[in-house]
Parts: sequence; C-alpha cells; structure tokens
Amino acid sequence: MKKKMKKCHRCEEPKRVVHFHRRAEAPDGLARYCKACIVIQKKEKAKAEREAGERHRAEFGRPAPPTF
Repeated sequence: MKKKMKKCHRCEEPKRVVHFHRRAEAPDGLARYCKACIVIQKKEKAKAEREAGERHRAEFGRPAPPTF
C-alpha cells in the first residue's frame, strides 16, 4: 500500500497526508501547511502580538494587565 505524500509550503518537507489538516476549499482537500508548522506559526503570532501590546503600553503609559 503506497502512502500519499504532500509537501508543506512552509518547511518544504514532504510529509504523509495525515500530517495536514483537511480544507474543503483546497484543490486537494488539504491545508497548505503541515500541522507542526501551524503550531509554530501560531506561537510566533502570539509572541508578536504580546510584544506589540507591550510596546503600546510602554508608549501610552498604561500598566500591563495582571498575570495569574
């Protein structure tokens, strides 16, 4: 039985299709990025948004939100 493969558009690695989320709008029915790259992308975005909030608070003198 041959395993189907697809190349991730972010990491450029060929991976089995089970490593991709389904996406009905895509021609092949799969997301462009593998699940691992999506996790990395979300962490990078969260970090960038957190840093932007810190810069904004520093510029306008508002205190940082409490951390629990």
